[in-house]
Amino acid sequence: MKKKSASCVALMTMLFFLSAARPLPAVSVNFYDLSVEIPDGWSFRQGEQILIYNQNESAAVIVDQAATTQSGTVKSVAENLADAVGVKKNDIRRDKKGSLRLDFVQNGEPVNVRVLESRGRILMVYVFGKDAEANKIAASIGEKSAAGH
Repeated sequence: MKKKSASCVALMTMLFFLSAARPLPAVSVNFYDLSVEIPDGWSFRQGEQILIYNQNESAAVIVDQAATTQSGTVKSVAENLADAVGVKKNDIRRDKKGSLRLDFVQNGEPVNVRVLESRGRILMVYVFGKDAEANKIAASIGEKSAAGH
C-alpha cells in the first residue's frame, strides 16, 4: 500500500512540474479601449496607470493617459515631457507608426517613451530597462489606431 501511495505521489508531482513547465498562452488585457497581449512571465496591474512588468521586475511598461485630443496634442505632450526630463525638443523623433519618441536615463536606467494618439486619448507608453519583450509589448500598444493616422 505504501509503495502504491508513494508512486502515486511521485506521479502527481511529476505531472505538476510538467504542467508548470509548459509555456502558458499570452493573456489579452483590455484598457483604454485597447487590447494588449501580455506574455507568460509578465504581470499586469491597473490603477490610474497601467503597469506591465516581468517576474524578476527588471523591466516594466507603464501606460498613462496624458490628455485627451480635446485638451492637447501628441506634439505638445511630447514637448512638455521632454522639458520635464531634460531632453532637447530636437531629440524627439517620429516613428514609423506616427508616434513621437524620446529616450532618457532616470536613476541610471534607460527609459524610452512613446507618445501616441489612440481613440481620443493621448497616451504615454514608458519602457523602463532594456528588455526586448518590454519593447515588443510597448510597440503593440495602440499600433492599429496609430497606423491609421
